[in-house]
Amino acid sequence: MRATHHPEFYHANGTFIIQVEQTLYKLNHDVLANESRVFSDLFLLIHFMSESLEGKSDDTPIFLEYVTMQAFDLFVELKFAW
Repeated sequence: MRATHHPEFYHANGTFIIQVEQTLYKLNHDVLANESRVFSDLFLLIHFMSESLEGKSDDTPIFLEYVTMQAFDLFVELKFAW
């Protein structure tokens, strides 16, 4: 089954694509990195792996294996609330 875009959290101006279960999120890495040490370290690692395409397209998302869509939706709602 191919992953589908999240109806609310797949932003055209997002910079990284994350897959949770069968859902793709396209979010701004600055917000995630500023709000989460885990994402900050992850994006730093990807930056230094200059050939890495992880998170750059729907075909190569950053896959969060042990996270549920419900939990990630709550995380994103909290972190991206203005």
